Amino acid sequence: MGWAQGHPTALLQDLEEERQIYRSLHSLTRDQLAAIEEEDLSRLVSLLRQRQQILLTLQDRAPEPVPAPLSWTDEAEAATLQAEIKDLLQEILSMDEEARRRLQVQREEVQETLTQIQKGRSALSGYRQAVESAPAIYDGRE
Repeated sequence: MGWAQGHPTALLQDLEEERQIYRSLHSLTRDQLAAIEEEDLSRLVSLLRQRQQILLTLQDRAPEPVPAPLSWTDEAEAATLQAEIKDLLQEILSMDEEARRRLQVQREEVQETLTQIQKGRSALSGYRQAVESAPAIYDGRE
């Protein structure tokens, strides 16, 4: 896989492959949002691993193609593919931002819950010390 070097058909095939990769990434990103919403951490971790593999595939692709002379139809098809790739990338970035925001909200909720638990433990400890240091009351039972 990689960018075509000078052949119009290969260039279009490479753009098609790239579009498919971004479609896969788009689908995974949508699934990540669902996993975050459902608070399904194990699914989220699995999706992030899959995403990492896709990102590595994109990273391994060669840099920009060497421009090749294209027919009008090939040029139009290439432009359509590039526009779809750009749209997919913009949607992915938007969903990533939403995922980041949702995770931040969840993190803050967990932090607040932990703070409340700590306050409860401190109060319980204070009550326990007060009870233990209070004089015993004899109620007449043996």
